[in-house]
Amino acid sequence: MPINILENSLFFGLGYAFVIYGVAFLLSAILVRINVTVATTVSKTETRYGSIDGLRGMLALGVFIHHSVAAYGYFSFGIWTSSESALLNHLGATTVAVFFMITAFLFTSRVVLGKPVNWYALFLTRITRLTPLYVIFVAFVALSVFSLTNWELREPLFEVIGEIAHWLAFVFFARPDINGLDKTWILVAGVNWSLKFEWIFYVFLPVIYLIFKPCKSVRVAALLSVVLLIVTIAIGRLYFTHFVLGMLIAILYKHPNFFKVTRSWQYRCLAALCAVCLLLFKDGSATAPAFLAAVAFSAVVSGASMWGILRCKGMLWLGEISYGVYLIHGLFLYWVLTYLRAQGVLANLGLIPYALVVGGIAIVVVLVASAAHIFIELPGIRAGKQIVDRRRCSSAVRGQADLCS
Repeated sequence: MPINILENSLFFGLGYAFVIYGVAFLLSAILVRINVTVATTVSKTETRYGSIDGLRGMLALGVFIHHSVAAYGYFSFGIWTSSESALLNHLGATTVAVFFMITAFLFTSRVVLGKPVNWYALFLTRITRLTPLYVIFVAFVALSVFSLTNWELREPLFEVIGEIAHWLAFVFFARPDINGLDKTWILVAGVNWSLKFEWIFYVFLPVIYLIFKPCKSVRVAALLSVVLLIVTIAIGRLYFTHFVLGMLIAILYKHPNFFKVTRSWQYRCLAALCAVCLLLFKDGSATAPAFLAAVAFSAVVSGASMWGILRCKGMLWLGEISYGVYLIHGLFLYWVLTYLRAQGVLANLGLIPYALVVGGIAIVVVLVASAAHIFIELPGIRAGKQIVDRRRCSSAVRGQADLCS
């Protein structure tokens, strides 16, 4: 059975996705059972907003599944392109859109309606949360580039340093090829493009705070969000539309009727229907799918868990390591498929053998992402909180000294 059947068959597409999700979830569940750090971390996530943490795990794996098919097309035909399958497209585009909604929801919840914000703490904890693993990620990208270019400088050293610096800056300003390696982004399946938009949102958080500060009620803030939503649609900035949809849901979350509506069985059915209707749109990068995804996301925020799947400890751990899974899966796909192509094996693989290969990659990705979370991300998170706490304590001490003087 050829792999390209995934492009035209929803049945086989769902089966392929089920296998990869199943392998990753099973391994994650085992890690929760055998590792104390994993179990302890997961137990702390169970009190957060709705089922967002488990959703993160599904989204990151969805991107991995999407890229596993796109990467096969690239290594087989030399073209990285969107799929003919609506399911595979949404596992790529719509999953990232919902990631944007999650970011906007969580941080808008902290800054809307004029509440005091410790901007130093907010930005410092973001930096210490996202940067350590990302720096190591870029280091491996650079090593991969030099390996592929025979450890030779194909460009002036300062140009190469500048290119790596752009990558280290979360490709905020550009994502250049490194050392003359054409399409360097293929190494990582291009995943870091979305981090740029995440940081754009963080940079504009103080502006969002000032815009919403005069709002004294949820209704006014929601109305203002709708205006911003219309503006983003009118100017054709879809990724900003995703963020504003997340903002709108965060504001509605503060209204007392939010849970009454979104926890009703009628709304849960509507959310499920919206998720299914995504398959009617082959292009995931469109406005209508964004609104359908937003309805489904609002149900998850209120606690919808897909019959408990998003609340399972295995899925919660996948949510905890979702940043690592999202970052590193492209590198593993690239090197494994490069090897298989060099051995003349890739062209002869059928769907089932390829699914087993990708399932094996998923196992490695989950293990590496788990280790990265424990030994890199968690220490970074703790360091950020410690710095903030020390600064807060120092300020309190100075304040007491001023009172006594």
